[in-house]
Amino acid sequence: MNRKAVSVIVALALVVSVNVTTVKASPSKSGQGTNITEVQDKTKELESKIEVMDSKIENIIYKIEDNKKDIEKNKKDVEKLQKDIEKTQKDIDARKDVFNKRVRAMYISGVDSYADILLESKGVGDFLERLDTVKKIIGFDQGVISELNDKKQQVQNKKVSLDKKNSEIASLKVENEKKLSQIKNEKSIQQVALDKLNAEKKEYEARQKEAEKKQAEQIKSVQAKQSNVKSTSSNSGASTNYSRGGGTTVVPPSSANTGDVVSYAMNFLGTPYVWGGTSPSGFDCSGFVQYVYSHCGVSLPRTSESQMGVGTSISRDQLQPGDLVFFRGGGHVGIYVGGGSYIHAPHTGDVVKISSLSGNSSYCGAKRVR
Repeated sequence: MNRKAVSVIVALALVVSVNVTTVKASPSKSGQGTNITEVQDKTKELESKIEVMDSKIENIIYKIEDNKKDIEKNKKDVEKLQKDIEKTQKDIDARKDVFNKRVRAMYISGVDSYADILLESKGVGDFLERLDTVKKIIGFDQGVISELNDKKQQVQNKKVSLDKKNSEIASLKVENEKKLSQIKNEKSIQQVALDKLNAEKKEYEARQKEAEKKQAEQIKSVQAKQSNVKSTSSNSGASTNYSRGGGTTVVPPSSANTGDVVSYAMNFLGTPYVWGGTSPSGFDCSGFVQYVYSHCGVSLPRTSESQMGVGTSISRDQLQPGDLVFFRGGGHVGIYVGGGSYIHAPHTGDVVKISSLSGNSSYCGAKRVR
């Protein structure tokens, strides 16, 4: 390739690199230097906290509802107790009335005491009959008094129990309402923070989308220039020699159908990442690379580790569009598109996109396949 052609491509690549770096490094309007990943992480953290708070609020509301049911039940118990008291009092009054009538009958007959009743007996049979009657009257008197005392004690015990229960329920209700108020207040604070983060997230995503759009346009421009240069270049050899100092470095020929690989890969920008995915409905990193290269007539292994084992190793300064770039010891792979950038399927929750090699410390090598 002639010197002029190389200069054109390098210049265009630098333009893409500078523009991409500028867009990605732009701070948010809020003045924060936080990147989109940090915003997403904070958003998820706050969403998780709010979810926990919602669960607590729901539980407390259930408890308050239970308190209301207990209070209502207690109210009905008190009403029933009052009816029992009234009924018992009526029974006692009725029995007292019977007793009073018998006492009046004794006085009307001129008898002042039970002893007089017995002394006025007219024979043994009458005496025994009167004795039995006196016993029944005395037993009735004692029964009325005993039952009255029992009823009073029962009523008193129930009243004490209900008063205590009412007090406990009232205290619990106040406590639960206080907790509910505190959690709602805390949730409100967290919600404000979440809304702010969501707004910041949307801002980042909009800027990122715009940056990727500009980047894709610039890369296509680079590819068009490359195509024009190739058609006018007299160099059609398998490799290019660069003089560096006192020696010569042999650069392997470009990856097969370089322009086709990159152009075809661009069609899938925005495709969701799916672990194990190998189709346009969803890709993982190696599935994406394998699919694109297969379309261009090159068969690659399925996994990124295996893909790292094919082709010719090249240094970072020899990278050309279409080369495979590897990260994290071969655990991730993408396709170099020029301008210091590469297209790849990043991770779950993300989409096929273009990223910059600049500052990516996990980069571990590149391969050129034909």
